[in-house]
Order: sequence, then C-alpha cells, then structure tokens
Amino acid sequence: QPNSEWWPEDVGELREALRDLDVPRVLVGDGQHLRTPTISARRFDVIRTEKCRRVISVDRESKLVRVEAGIRWADLQAELAERGLSMERYRLYPATATLGGILGRFSSLHRELWDGDVRTGCVALSAATAESDYRYLAAPRRAAGPDLRWLFMGGEGAYGAILDATLVAWASAPARLLTWHTERFGQASAIVRDAWDLGLRPSWTTWTSRKTGDELLMAFHGPERLMDVGINALRERHDVPCEIEADEAVSLKRTELETSHPDRRSLASSIRTVHAVFSTRDLETAIDTLPPSVESVSIWNWTRHHAHAYVRYAKGKTLSELPAKLATRAIDVRPIVDDEAVHWPHSAQNLKQLLDPKQALAIGP
Repeated sequence: QPNSEWWPEDVGELREALRDLDVPRVLVGDGQHLRTPTISARRFDVIRTEKCRRVISVDRESKLVRVEAGIRWADLQAELAERGLSMERYRLYPATATLGGILGRFSSLHRELWDGDVRTGCVALSAATAESDYRYLAAPRRAAGPDLRWLFMGGEGAYGAILDATLVAWASAPARLLTWHTERFGQASAIVRDAWDLGLRPSWTTWTSRKTGDELLMAFHGPERLMDVGINALRERHDVPCEIEADEAVSLKRTELETSHPDRRSLASSIRTVHAVFSTRDLETAIDTLPPSVESVSIWNWTRHHAHAYVRYAKGKTLSELPAKLATRAIDVRPIVDDEAVHWPHSAQNLKQLLDPKQALAIGP
C-alpha cells in the first residue's frame, strides 16, 4: 500500500512531483499493467497521472498528434474523432488504459512491421527523470538529439515519467469487419495466414472460442475497391460462413472489444487468466493442447508472426496447470496479475544508477 497519493493537474505539476517528494514514488496511470514485484521500496508514494490528459497539438497535414501521457486510450480516440483523425489502425488496447501506461508497459517481444503497436507510431516523446528533462523531437531529425525514447517506452517508470508523446494518426478510411464462424481453430489460423499472403493487412484481429461456436473477427482499413478485391479473394479460398460489415460497425465493435479487453488486472477473472504469446507456427498446436480446466481462450493482437492468447481457467483451478508442452512453445507466459519475482539485468541496474542515482523512483533494481 502506498504511503500517500499525489494527483498532479498537468505535466508541469507532474515534473515537480517527481523532484519534490521525500520518499520514493511510483507512477500510476490506470494501473492495469503495473507489475507490483517491480516496486523495490517498502515505503513509497504514488503519483497518479490521469489528470494529465490534454491534447497539446494536432497537425492535420502531417497526421501527428501530441498529447499528455495521462489521457485514456478511449478518450484519445474520441478527441481525435472530433478532429477528423483516428487511431483505427493500431491494435486493440484496454479502453481505460492511459497512453503513458501503454507506452511504458514491459514487453518481451521485438518490434514487428505492421504489428499495430502504438509504440511504433510514437515519433516523439518528452520525459522527465528525478534529475533532468528529456525531449525527442518529431522533426527536424538533426535537431532531435539522441534517441532515448526506448529507455522510457517499456521502462515501467523505472527511469522517469513520460510527460507527453507525439503519435502518428490517420484520416478515417473505408473499413470492413469480417466475422468468420469457424468450427475449429485450424480454420481461423488458415484464414489469417492467407489474408497476409494476399497482401491484406488487418488493422486488428481477434479469435474467441465460445460455447455457441468459435468466432474470428478481422478489421481492415484502406482504399475501398482494393480492399474489397482482396476480401473477395480471401472468401473464395475458404468455405466458412462469413458476415461483412462496414465503417460504423467496425468502430462500434472496436469500442465493445476494448471495453471488455481481457488484459486488465481489475477484472474479477484476472486472477485466473494467463497471458501467453506464441509464434504463429506454434499457435495451432498450443491451442489444441490446452487442458480441460481452461474455461475460455481468446486470441488478440494477431500479426503475421505472433499472437497473444488469454487463457482463462475455470474457478477453483490453479494457474500451475499450464502444460509443459504449451509453456515451452510460448515466447512469453505470465499471469495477468503477475506477482512473480523480477530479475533485472545488469544493463538495467547501470541505467538506474545513471538516471536515478538517488533512487527517487521506487520502480527498478
């Protein structure tokens, strides 16, 4: 439990809060992705960033938007929709997660082209440590200085606070939502693979196993005629029932999915849910080896090379029942409520001593 909580009204107050407190502090947005074992101090204060949610600037010509890092993901999309822009081609994230939390979250995966990761679309960033400020400019590149963005993106707040970020946005484009009713996971896997082979790039893809049947959702954005030609070719390859919806239906489904996103610690079922990342080569085998104790499984953020599986166990079952065959095929496996010990590499320890020598931030080695 924190000693006390601080609620800065803007990034100026957030910067001051980093430097004026007498005890170590933890940066918290919505708190959905906070790994509590990363907190190294017994006594600490919490700095809540949710009031730092201002849209600083919008460049409609370059399609760049600069916002404070405390803005929630759903609110950011709503703000941009009023300005004729969208985040529609990024992957699905929990609606209540803050931008700073999404950017700062730990990830064991490498970057991938067309993976929809919002961190890939972050072209500029301002941050503050307990000692100094850092800013990487969107342009011109020669005046941007050293690119240290990835010390803060994925750093979980160990080295400093992300104050604001500049993201690539898009003008709203024609959209299609394909809902496939599959009988087995192998059908869904083949459909997704063929979509990429045909040159179709899904903006986001989910698959859910339900008692009423399995359902694969694929959203596409782009030039209407080109998109429809590719979709027709995809449907001709697969004799699977498919429904097609357009435009507003895609936005509504995205809102529905992000509101019910399984990657949230606040869910009652999170204590019995495991988040596992698999290569697409191993995904079908992994799904087929799930034990009977699994209540449901869903696949999110499905790219050409990997996918994220959320495996929820039935009540009364323990997470230790994850089969060894399944665990060894995973790129990463961790429970949503992750209380496992964190082992910091020497590079992280050296960076901590360099950027936070007084241990003002409670996250880290």
